[in-house]
Amino acid sequence: MRGLGGLAAALALTASAAGAQQAGYSSHLVNDTTLVLVAGERATVRLESDGRLTLLSVVHALPAEATPGQARGEARELVTAPPGTVAFVLGNLAAGGNLKVENATSRAFDYRAAFLDGPDWPAKALPISVCTVLPRVASFEGWERRNPPALLVGALRPRDSNQVICPAPADSSGDGPPSGLKPADD
Repeated sequence: MRGLGGLAAALALTASAAGAQQAGYSSHLVNDTTLVLVAGERATVRLESDGRLTLLSVVHALPAEATPGQARGEARELVTAPPGTVAFVLGNLAAGGNLKVENATSRAFDYRAAFLDGPDWPAKALPISVCTVLPRVASFEGWERRNPPALLVGALRPRDSNQVICPAPADSSGDGPPSGLKPADD
């Protein structure tokens, strides 16, 4: 895992990074491995084998799009992201926040995430536990009575097995980025 020393600088440069943010939306890449995902948006990225991300699109999303649809007989578990991509949707409902991750790649991956108190840096980050995302399926995370305005998502690492792990959250004091969510050049 690389260090975190330059994440604040990378975030400060985000506004000038070509293609890092789409006009009219708040979700954006802070560098080539870390995404700020804002509630009510769906961000689609291309995941390279080395964990680097390319932001392909950001669109508005209804909160219910981040929830499993089984209770209503809907098919939200289906992957609608284009082949070779990963789509993240953060939705906040009265009961709490939900994250849907659609993995349209051929490999499982692990990642790190943290609640953010907003989409702009500096934002306080609270690391959270997230689980391995299997290939060609949608995975869901949920937090009762927690409605984060944004998530920091990064350190995506493709894996060769489909063993699901849910590691403890990365260390962080809450005043900066959690370990595992790194700047591009550290």
